[in-house]
Amino acid sequence: MECPVIQQLNFDEESQAALERIRDMPGLGNAFAGALGGGVFVTIFAGSGPLGAAFNIATTDWNTFGKAMRAVPDVTRARIEREALNQWSRAQIANDVRLARFWEAVHNGCRLP
Repeated sequence: MECPVIQQLNFDEESQAALERIRDMPGLGNAFAGALGGGVFVTIFAGSGPLGAAFNIATTDWNTFGKAMRAVPDVTRARIEREALNQWSRAQIANDVRLARFWEAVHNGCRLP
């Protein structure tokens, strides 16, 4: 899958709850914070604040995210992928293209062209 550029991504209540579940996974915050260093994905996955703002996610953010995911233990990565798949299905049903693209990329990963 190609890394999607997503403009003005807003997380609905269900996505925010899913991100909270991901944030609560043991060891994830430290692995992400160390591998990501900063940027939009630290705010989304390792932050402690609410996700009320709209996010713009660039290709470079996905590249950094991929590196961070490689630092996460396999069991935790599988749990993240399962959560992302559930959220992708829900976004598809709700016809929310931006959320669906985000969760699909989290689930499947992406490859730079």
